[in-house]
Amino acid sequence: MEVYFWAFAVLLDDGAALAGLAIAAMGVAGSTYLHLPWADGAASAAIGVLLVLVAIFLASETRSLLTGESASPRVVEDVRAMLAADLRIDSVAGVLSMHLGPSEILLGVTLDFCDTLTAVDIETVGDDFAVAIREIDPRITRVFVRSG
Repeated sequence: MEVYFWAFAVLLDDGAALAGLAIAAMGVAGSTYLHLPWADGAASAAIGVLLVLVAIFLASETRSLLTGESASPRVVEDVRAMLAADLRIDSVAGVLSMHLGPSEILLGVTLDFCDTLTAVDIETVGDDFAVAIREIDPRITRVFVRSG
C-alpha cells in the first residue's frame, strides 16, 4: 500500500502541475491574443483553487492513515476465516485492526481456545497464527493474541 499511496500522490501532484500549466497558458493566451486583461488573473485564481483542492484531497487520504484506519474488510474476514477454521480454536470473539502506516497493520485477535490446550500449546498456536496471518497480508507486522 505504501508504494501505491506514494505513486498515487506523485501522479496526482504531477497531474495538478500539468493542469496548472495548461490553465496558465490559457490565461496568458487570453490576455495576449484576445486582449482580455482579466484572463491572466483568472487563470492564477483557478490554479490556486486547483492546488487547494488537491491539497485537501491528499490531506484527507493521509489523515485516514495517521488516525488509525482499519484494514480492509477483506483482510479482516480472511483472518477471521483462517482462525475459525483451526480446530484448536473454539470461537473467534473479535478481530481488530489498525493501520500504523501505509505498509504496516496492527492486528488484535480475541480467541476462545479449546480447553484441552496447555499453556505451551497456546504459545505454539499463537506463533503459528502470527505466521499464517502475515501470509494473508504481508503488511500485518504486529499480531496480538488474547484469550477471551
